[in-house]
Amino acid sequence: MEFGDSAGLRCSRLLAASQWTPGQSAVGALLARRREWRQRAGQSGVRTALLYASGWLVQWHEGSDSAVAAEWQRLRADPLLRNAHLLHSSTGPGVLREPVQLTSLHAPETPGDVAHRLHALAREQEQGWQAEPAQIWQALGAPCRLGRVGVLGRVGPRELLAVAGEDNEAVDLVRLLAQDHGVQVAYQRYADCNLERRDVGGAYADVPRAGNRVTRVQVLPRRALENGALLLGVAHIDRLLVMLGADGRRGRAMLAEVAQLLHTLPRAPEVQLVCRCPGALRHATNALDRVPGLRYSIVAAPGTARFGADLASGMLDAGARESVPQSGMAMAC
Repeated sequence: MEFGDSAGLRCSRLLAASQWTPGQSAVGALLARRREWRQRAGQSGVRTALLYASGWLVQWHEGSDSAVAAEWQRLRADPLLRNAHLLHSSTGPGVLREPVQLTSLHAPETPGDVAHRLHALAREQEQGWQAEPAQIWQALGAPCRLGRVGVLGRVGPRELLAVAGEDNEAVDLVRLLAQDHGVQVAYQRYADCNLERRDVGGAYADVPRAGNRVTRVQVLPRRALENGALLLGVAHIDRLLVMLGADGRRGRAMLAEVAQLLHTLPRAPEVQLVCRCPGALRHATNALDRVPGLRYSIVAAPGTARFGADLASGMLDAGARESVPQSGMAMAC
């Protein structure tokens, strides 16, 4: 069966969580099975996203009723998976665009903390929370880092500020920002179905704001945007910070990826561009001018992690002063 992009079409959707001890690096074990998952998708048409978090494996399947039911039976019969929890089962629009996508969460938590989060999710559903699969995925794959460990703390109404750049720059930026605000950082790994492409890293921190509001600062390396399939939990972006360096070739590649991202969003975010290279600036301005309805401003400065962290803090403060909650994504190149 040839696999195609059927995201958005009605399908059967299932999420389940099981305890899983791979006996090696969880990321390595997931990457090693990408070929197997791709072959299964080609045979059954089921699209799958896998999430590992502290000894638990979450599986998200979309496809025909019979194919998704077969995946649920396969999951329950797998001797390597224990204590299976059915998190969601429904018919609705598909979200997954690839045969298989992988995510892992690396935070100071235990399997018991994840179990507490699963129980919190079940309680909220019993109390009437009609969660979509993407909301459950976000709650488990990028839980709030504020408050008691193990509490669900889904992102829902919170602001979102995501920051992307080269691997080290992005992580350094969010580390500096987290240190400035005295909060924790959680790390993530992402991979798609391209067997030739290695996984990429991301990180995030949740920053408390006035009025009991919380802003997420999410960093994603530029490579995570190459296909746009890795951003399952980053969909509502109102603020975007693009930091371009002096390398013109890399800057042009970055802008192409940013433009692709902008066209996938339900509405254009407010963009702040950091650039001190005249040539790169001209190219960036031309590229951004082609995005309908896009609002952007320019800061002439170097794209260092320290400057990016300070600029992101300023964006958080500006968002806190606005009466309407804003969200955003920042990218460094």
